[in-house]
Amino acid sequence: MDRTKAKAGNLLATKPLDFLDIRPEESVGEKLLDAVFQTLECLPHDGVLKLLAGSRPDVLIAQLTEHGYQIKSRQEQENIWDIEILGTAAPDIVDLRGYEAPEPMHQILLAASRLDGDKTYFARLPHVPHPLFPLLRERNLRWWVHEEVDRSALLAVRAAP
Repeated sequence: MDRTKAKAGNLLATKPLDFLDIRPEESVGEKLLDAVFQTLECLPHDGVLKLLAGSRPDVLIAQLTEHGYQIKSRQEQENIWDIEILGTAAPDIVDLRGYEAPEPMHQILLAASRLDGDKTYFARLPHVPHPLFPLLRERNLRWWVHEEVDRSALLAVRAAP
């Protein structure tokens, strides 16, 4: 199982976004369930865990649903499933993929300026927003990004403590 993490703009911060590649684990066993639940325990309640699976893990999805998690799954390619596990207090993920530049950057900066406490803002983008990172850093914001199979990105932004 690949424990590759979502790339962080601040490695010391509690991350609201993480990633597990579970494709080598073809069946849902105790080891896989333990790894997923241990990773979820490290995320805040408004966090998101991304899984990459070789098939749709129905048993895992059923168990996660029983524990109050929202699950979103989609088949990316023949043997690649993208599974999103949203924490029990996860906000909606704003989809900015249909907007032309620089609108997504403006939307993210506006939303980030309204963040307080340990709230997280999530956005889907058409690609990893490298030009945005210095602007987030200047505003003392923390961010995490996960590049999807289709090269789009999931971004999480938080105010610094």
